[in-house]
Amino acid sequence: MTVPLSSVVSVSISSAPKPAALAGFGTLMFITAEAESVFSVGERSRLYMSAAEVATDFPSGEVAAAAEAYYSQSPKPEKFKVGMIDQEDSDITASLNAIEEYDDDFYGVVPDKEFRDTVDMKSIASWVQARTKVLFATTNDAAVKKTSTQLGTVAKDIADLSLSRTMLVYGEDSSQYPCASAAGRAFTVNFRGTNTTLTLFMKKLPGITVSNLSSAQKAALEALNINAFIDVADNYLFNDGRQADGSWFDAIHGQDWLKNYIQTNVFNVLYLSPTKVPYTDSGVSRIVDSVIFSMEQGIRNGLLAPGFDANGDYQSAGYAVTAIPVSEVSDADKGSRIYGGISFSAVGAGALHNIIITGSFS
Repeated sequence: MTVPLSSVVSVSISSAPKPAALAGFGTLMFITAEAESVFSVGERSRLYMSAAEVATDFPSGEVAAAAEAYYSQSPKPEKFKVGMIDQEDSDITASLNAIEEYDDDFYGVVPDKEFRDTVDMKSIASWVQARTKVLFATTNDAAVKKTSTQLGTVAKDIADLSLSRTMLVYGEDSSQYPCASAAGRAFTVNFRGTNTTLTLFMKKLPGITVSNLSSAQKAALEALNINAFIDVADNYLFNDGRQADGSWFDAIHGQDWLKNYIQTNVFNVLYLSPTKVPYTDSGVSRIVDSVIFSMEQGIRNGLLAPGFDANGDYQSAGYAVTAIPVSEVSDADKGSRIYGGISFSAVGAGALHNIIITGSFS
């Protein structure tokens, strides 16, 4: 027998843990009772990657209609999920909780048309508002097109709640899902790319009936922050990407992504480090570098840009990240291994929607 090589040279290799994954900011969940006849016992959601896959389970009906609107976009989104509303659940919120407990990896929510302009829609909107998700909801109530008849509509109630995580879309055809089409376009954003962020303003909604609105009707919808697919000088376009509180969808979407991206990157610094990250200035700098790395991707994809922050300071890089020295941290925080000294200021790039030009002619 020979003496093994390990008696002279000993080598051991440990596999690094798998990094934490980013959240699914391009995944839509369609909630419906139609799934009761398709899903197996205990199943509350199912993933599909194309309209063809959806058609194998739902060749017709509301799931098929929503998936058609979603996948008719160009470029096409990828992930479409169906969440089951169980008739035996106590209420719509109980069903949503059950879906979330079964599968929380989704960002957008589109309800079956049976919930349109009902009190359940308000419950769904309130449920979504409490989470890092967005509701894409359609209203077919013609009363919202006239200021004098808006009072008492569900859309007016939702607008009065100033919900930043609900997008209302007016639709002419009650059989269609313009909200799912808008979500399909929004969910093609690749936050890992370069100059990839977008605004929903002026986007197309393939297959959706256009609303031929008068200027007064358009103004009435905008008063409630309701979006619509409209005709502007014979050009059919989506107007204009607002949330129910008047904020912009792309800003909400981008902020949610940036928060998750920072959280995930910082978590992975701690999780993937083969040794501890020391409670020293050099250890803190590793965390700061991770935050800066996240911000730089925000610059790269077009979410952030140079400008004035909320404090009125001009950020030439589009962001600023600061950290206090470890020497200024309390002994209590050091003993608890908590460091709360990192802060940042980021400037959103925004988007051009309406242009005003003045001039003189002689």
